[in-house]
Amino acid sequence: MTDTETIADVVVAAVRAATAPLLARIEALEARAAIPGPPGERGAPGAAGEPGAKGADGVNGRDGADGRDGQPGVPGVPGRDGAPGDRGEKGLDGAAGCDGTLEGASLQQVDERSWRLVRADGTPLSGVFKAPSVLDRGVYQPSRLYEKGDGVTYAGSWWIAQDATSEKPGDGATKWRLAVKAGRDGREGKAGAPGDRGAKGERGEPGRDYR
Repeated sequence: MTDTETIADVVVAAVRAATAPLLARIEALEARAAIPGPPGERGAPGAAGEPGAKGADGVNGRDGADGRDGQPGVPGVPGRDGAPGDRGEKGLDGAAGCDGTLEGASLQQVDERSWRLVRADGTPLSGVFKAPSVLDRGVYQPSRLYEKGDGVTYAGSWWIAQDATSEKPGDGATKWRLAVKAGRDGREGKAGAPGDRGAKGERGEPGRDYR
């Protein structure tokens, strides 16, 4: 080995020894995560790129789980009344009313028990009102509906209906009142005098021979 090679080796060793800490520091710095610097200014937007080709349709996803019911909402505050509207236009005059006087009014009979008050022209002045007067309806009929005040004959007695009813009068009836009770049968009368001789009857047809 020459003196020149010896000197070179010494210089290399010295340089390596001198640069070893610096190289270790550089390796440590390179191993560390980069520290972001302050954001730069925003650049001008680039030109819009051409639209890409349409991608293939994806596989349909699975249905999601049903959501839970939401909480009921809180009622809102009632609004305030609006301002009164403008007064509307005057309406048309109505037809002339009838004279309010009762002059010429009369009582009109509707049926056997009903009346109403009418004007002279026949228009009603009142509703129909009834008077439960007693009316003779003859012999009781099972299929008939009787009104209050109807009187019927049944089993020899006379009954007056106390309310509208279709029940049969007699013992146990609740809507009938006994007005006249049937009397007892009288004694058998005496035989009357013989009557006058009747007129001669017409000649009969000849009889048949049944021999």
